[in-house]
Amino acid sequence: MLTGDYLKADECFYNAISIQQTHQPSLMMSGIVAVMFEHYEEAQTFLERATSIEPAGVVAWTLLGLFHEGQNDSFKAEKAFLEANRQLRTEDTMRQRDREEQTDKEEEKDKDETEGTDQGSESHQGPPASNISSRSDPAKISSVIYRETVQFLLQNNALQMAERALAQELLCSDGGRTVSFLLCLAQLQLLRADYCSAAASLKEALFHGFQDVDVWALNGHCHYLSGKFRDAQQSYERSLDFQQLPEEAYSVFLRLGSIYLQEEKFERAKAIYLQASHHSPSCLTWLGMGIACYRVGEPSLPILSDLAWHGHRLLPGKTPPAAHTDQANIAALERAALDYQRMMVWKLEEMAEAEDALTEANHLNNLNAEVWGYLSLICLRSGRQAEAEQTYKYAIRLNLQKESLLREIKELQDQLGFGDPFFHF
Repeated sequence: MLTGDYLKADECFYNAISIQQTHQPSLMMSGIVAVMFEHYEEAQTFLERATSIEPAGVVAWTLLGLFHEGQNDSFKAEKAFLEANRQLRTEDTMRQRDREEQTDKEEEKDKDETEGTDQGSESHQGPPASNISSRSDPAKISSVIYRETVQFLLQNNALQMAERALAQELLCSDGGRTVSFLLCLAQLQLLRADYCSAAASLKEALFHGFQDVDVWALNGHCHYLSGKFRDAQQSYERSLDFQQLPEEAYSVFLRLGSIYLQEEKFERAKAIYLQASHHSPSCLTWLGMGIACYRVGEPSLPILSDLAWHGHRLLPGKTPPAAHTDQANIAALERAALDYQRMMVWKLEEMAEAEDALTEANHLNNLNAEVWGYLSLICLRSGRQAEAEQTYKYAIRLNLQKESLLREIKELQDQLGFGDPFFHF
C-alpha cells in the first residue's frame, strides 16, 4: 500500500484471510482495495464479513457506511453509521465500567490500609456521572467514528478512503476544523508528499493547539521530510519538552538523533538514543547509541599526536630533557601528559560503551550491515585483527550501502595494515 503496488497488497491481504478467515483488518483492507479496483460486489462482501465478526467495532461499520455512501445508497449508509455510533457508545460504556472497577479496587485497597478510619467511605456512594452522552447521543452520529476510521486508514496507507472519511468527519464536526481533524489532514498530506499543504495545516493546528504534543511531533516530521533539519530539530525538541511523549515518540527519537549526528552533536545524540532505547528498544535505537558513543570516543588524531608527543617526553615522574629545564615548561608538559591520560581513559570508556550498544543492536537484528560496519571500526581501533576481519566480512556480505562508512573502514584498514580479509598481496 505504501509503495502503491495495490495488486501485491491485494494478494497479501488474500493470503492473510486464507490463513485466518476472521482476521478483521485484512477483511477491511481487502474491501478497500476492491473498491479501488471498482470490484464493488467483492468489496461489499469483504466489508459485510468484517462487520459480522464479534466484536465488529467502530471502524468496520464506518467503512461499510462509506462504501454504501460511495454507491449513493444513503439509507444503508445511514444505517451503518448509526451502528458504528452504537458500537462507539458500547465501547465507551465498557471503558467507563473498567475505570470505575479500577477506582473501586484502589479505594478498597486504601480502605484496608487505613483501617479504623472512615475517610472517603461516603465520598463514593455510586459511580460518577457518565460522560458518554457528551461524546455522542443515540440520535446523532458522532464525528469520532470517522476520526477512528481515518486513523486506521492512514496507518494502512489507504489514502483515497481516508480522504472520504475526513470529509465526513468535517461535515459531522460541530467545531469545524478541529486540532484532531487538522492533524489527520496533515498526516494524509504528508503521505502524499504534499509538504507545503501539510505545513499549512500544521500551522493552523498549532494556532488552535499550541500545547498539543502530537502536532509538534508531526510538525517536526514535516520539516524533516522537507529537508529543513534545523526547524525539524526545534519542533522535535519542543515535542519532548512535554510530560507526555508523542504517539510517534519512536520516530521522533530516531530522527532527532540522526540530526544531532549530522551536526556532530554527539553527546546530545547519545542522550536521545539512550532515551529511545529505554522507551522503545530496537536495533536502530541501539545502533544510534553505538554511533554516538563511537564518535565521542573516536581519537582526534591532530590533538592526540601532539599530546602523545608531550606525554612520551614527559610522563609523571620522568626526568625532563636538559633542553626543558624551565620550570614553567615542565609544569605545562606534566599537565599535558595528565590531560592526555585522562582523555585516553575517557575515550576508551566511550569505545567500550559503543561496543556494548552495537552488540545489543546486533542481538536484536544481526542482518543490519551498518551495525557490522561500526563493529569492524571498533575492532580495528582496538587492534583485534581476527574480529575486525570477521565483522567487515559480514558487513560486505550484507551489502553495506553507506559509502561514507565504507570509505572510513577502508582508510583505517590501510592505515593499520589489517582488517580486510579480501585483500591479497
